[in-house]
Amino acid sequence: MAIKIAFFDIDETIYDNRTKSFAPDAIPAIKKLQDNGVLVCLCSSRPNDSIRYLGCHDQGVEWDAIIGSGGGTAKVGNTYVRKFLIEHDVAKRFFDFCDSRGYCFEMI
Repeated sequence: MAIKIAFFDIDETIYDNRTKSFAPDAIPAIKKLQDNGVLVCLCSSRPNDSIRYLGCHDQGVEWDAIIGSGGGTAKVGNTYVRKFLIEHDVAKRFFDFCDSRGYCFEMI
């Protein structure tokens, strides 16, 4: 049996950043795909906290998988199958470098 799967970006695909809302037809169409046996996945450059904060989990869709941070994380159901994280000592050295030069930097 062939696996049927559809991937959706968030920004300007299912979510309109100008109106700050989900596209009116997007969520019902995604639910219909799922009702027809198609796996539905989010694939975004957004990190997982941003995906959650935006409300992607509050639209009535049980996402089968989520690829976040531009492929840095991959989650199937509630299980991470990939987490490409920056090592703590590397991050600390980088922040120390930025701090020593008065730079402001945010890392997600």
